[in-house]
Amino acid sequence: MVVRRAFTLIELLVVVAIVAILISVLLPALSTAREQARTSVCLANMRSLGMAVTTYLQQNGERFPTVGFGHGGASNSAASWVTLLGADYGRRGGDTRGSGASTMLLSEVADIRRCPTDQSPFFGKPNIVAGEPLWRQASYASSYFFEIDDEEARELFGKQRAFQSLGRVVRPASTIYWGELIEVGEYATSDHVHPELWLSNPQVEPGRQLAMGRHRKRENYAMVDGHAESLPFIQTYQLDPASSDIFTGTLVWFVNKWDPDVAR
Repeated sequence: MVVRRAFTLIELLVVVAIVAILISVLLPALSTAREQARTSVCLANMRSLGMAVTTYLQQNGERFPTVGFGHGGASNSAASWVTLLGADYGRRGGDTRGSGASTMLLSEVADIRRCPTDQSPFFGKPNIVAGEPLWRQASYASSYFFEIDDEEARELFGKQRAFQSLGRVVRPASTIYWGELIEVGEYATSDHVHPELWLSNPQVEPGRQLAMGRHRKRENYAMVDGHAESLPFIQTYQLDPASSDIFTGTLVWFVNKWDPDVAR
C-alpha cells in the first residue's frame, strides 16, 4: 500500500509566504502598467482634441475656439469648445447643458473629453455653487490666453497683442493649449484655466486649477501644434524669483510654456 505524504504546516506556511512575496512584487508592476496604459489613452485623447482644434482653425479663419463654462459662475455652452468641437471629436454621451434627465449621461462620457484616470465626482452629480448645479464637461481645459482680446491683453497684462488667432503664436510646438483640469473645486466644472493670472500666487494658484500629478507625478499637456507630452508641472511653468520683480513687471522665467510670448 502506498502511503501519501501530506504537507506539513511549516511547508504550507512557506508556500503561502512565497505566494505573498510574489503578489507584493507583481501588484505594483501591474498597477504601474495600468497607469501607463491610462496615460497613453489620455495623451491620445489630447492629440485628438488638438486635431479637432486644427480643423476648427482651418474652418474659422485661424481663430481659436472660445470658452463658455465658467468656474463657479454662469455658463454659455453654445460658446464653449466642448460644443464647437463636438462634431470633430465625435462627442458621445453627456450633455453640455447640465440640465434635464440627459445629464445623467455625464457619468457615461465615453469620448475623448474624459481621461481614464479622472475620478471627478462631477461627471455623475453636479457641483453646487451658490445654489446652482454645475456639471463637469471634460477632463481637459484650454488656456485662457487664447480667449483674451487685444484690449485685455494691453490694459490688463501689458502685452502688445492678444493670441486669439494662430498667426500670433510664434512657437506653436512649445506653447500649451490644453491642460488637465482639477477634479474638485470651483474649476472642476470649467472648460478653461487662467495661467495669465497665476503670477498672483504662482505656488498655489496653478494647483487650484490643474490636476497636479495625475499621472505618476506628471500631467499631460497638448501644444498649439497638436502634439501632446507628459511633463511635471515644474517643466511647464517656473519663475526665477531671484531675478524677477512682479510689482515692476520684471519677469525672468526658467520655463513658461503657457504664455505664447515667452514659450520655448
